[in-house]
Amino acid sequence: MDTETLQFTTNLLEGATRRKNILENVHICGLTSKNGYRYSPDALKNAIPLYENVDVYVNHNNSKPRPVEEKIGLAKNISFKESTGLWGDLVLNEKHPAYEQLVWFADNMPSKVGCSHDVDGKINRSAQLVESIKVVHSVDIVS
Repeated sequence: MDTETLQFTTNLLEGATRRKNILENVHICGLTSKNGYRYSPDALKNAIPLYENVDVYVNHNNSKPRPVEEKIGLAKNISFKESTGLWGDLVLNEKHPAYEQLVWFADNMPSKVGCSHDVDGKINRSAQLVESIKVVHSVDIVS
């Protein structure tokens, strides 16, 4: 077991609603990642405060700190739903160059845009289980 940066992608906008510059009810993180890792429900529940007010960026970028030009908003009102994982609202900067494009996807093709988090956590590799999330660096909007 060790700590490493994890990335998880899920459909971001399916089921979300938009109120002005806020995407409400966004699926932030599910219980299984595309790379085969499972997230324990307790790991996600315990990480809720770490996701609250975390920065939201357009696309992934491994540089730290992230460029301000990539920041589009922040995550709010994070909650856990038993069968699906973490949900919340994205408060978006209407002046960001990618804002109109993201809103278009929200309104027209919500399944084509995803949410991927960049976190550090404790992983049980033999069980492919994320046991805890220690740091949430960002929530990234990806295709």
